[in-house]
Amino acid sequence: MSKAFPHLNLALVGKLENGVNQLTASIAQVAAAHGDVVAGDYLEKKALAGRKELFHIRYRTKRFECEHINVPLSPDNISKAALQADAVVLLSDIDTGICGEQQAAVELMRLYEVDQFLVLLDVSSGLAGDYDPELIELAELEAREKLVDMGASPNGIHCLIVSVRQDPSAAAAKIVDLIDSKFQSRGFDTQSGAQMWIEKVYRVSDKGLRNAPVAFGFLRSGIILRGLELTMLGLTTTVSVGRVRSVEVFGEECDRCEAGRSLAVLIDGHSKDLPRPGQILLAAAEGWSLAHEATLALHVLAEPGVDPTTVLGRYQQFEVLCNMATVTAHLVGFGWDDRQTSHKELRASVSFEKPLPVRGHDGIVISSGNEILASGRIVDYPSTR
Repeated sequence: MSKAFPHLNLALVGKLENGVNQLTASIAQVAAAHGDVVAGDYLEKKALAGRKELFHIRYRTKRFECEHINVPLSPDNISKAALQADAVVLLSDIDTGICGEQQAAVELMRLYEVDQFLVLLDVSSGLAGDYDPELIELAELEAREKLVDMGASPNGIHCLIVSVRQDPSAAAAKIVDLIDSKFQSRGFDTQSGAQMWIEKVYRVSDKGLRNAPVAFGFLRSGIILRGLELTMLGLTTTVSVGRVRSVEVFGEECDRCEAGRSLAVLIDGHSKDLPRPGQILLAAAEGWSLAHEATLALHVLAEPGVDPTTVLGRYQQFEVLCNMATVTAHLVGFGWDDRQTSHKELRASVSFEKPLPVRGHDGIVISSGNEILASGRIVDYPSTR
């Protein structure tokens, strides 16, 4: 794909039953029909129908080289997508609007300063013409108000009425047109040291290496270069893991990769400590810490009229997803902090079963099993290096 096209990371967030995977496949096919190269593993709609994990495809619109992140709703998926998105598409049924899990995703992405949103109000559940224009207008208004309440700028919110399950191709064409007319490439920091969040690790025996580790993940900042020496923020300390032997972006080998892209890095390692999912590869370790306990500011997904502390109090332990790491946390205590000038915050003190790599006030998702309980941020943590 041409380097002249600005890069846009687009996250499509929705439920499997609302057709999020099928819509991604249709968007890829619309792009391919215009003669554009499509890379990734979207392939057959049938293969995507029940796929629950996050995955990427790449395509080109008139204005952008898009890395499209398909995000079926789950705690792990929204935690990973929040790191990567420039813009977010929310696929929602018009009768229910933006659901609680999508609200958690939006709040997490707002912590990473994402401020471009497209709400797709899907009318597939009814017959054509079933929805009164006033009801559609009300659904749009409610969606916009929810996003504004979560801190989104009104100018960065857009809505489309679509019928994904009845006419996915038409819906896909509308989305691509809006991407070109309304969205902007946010850009990631390429001046700081490289910080790569690891999503998967596998091994290869190729290019003169035997059983060498390949780390796949997302480059949040900096530039990864062939020959670059990498440090890993491990479970107890930072260790040198070796140098970059090669870099691949969507299967294409290259000499370098800039922040804001997914990539695979073949490591010519000299350490027994190999990278694992959830850890972070760094060109420099400054600013990172390993937290053993923390104070969290939380927005709990509670039904209207239900005290959020009642919901949180049901759990003595839960999973905390931060960046691409997942750790088990034990609840030490919780309560309301009314020192905030505009609103009260629910604060929770937790201890982690294993150290959590953190840098500043990272965004988090709390889950139990596959149920999202809350979203929020790390407020404070004693740490070691």
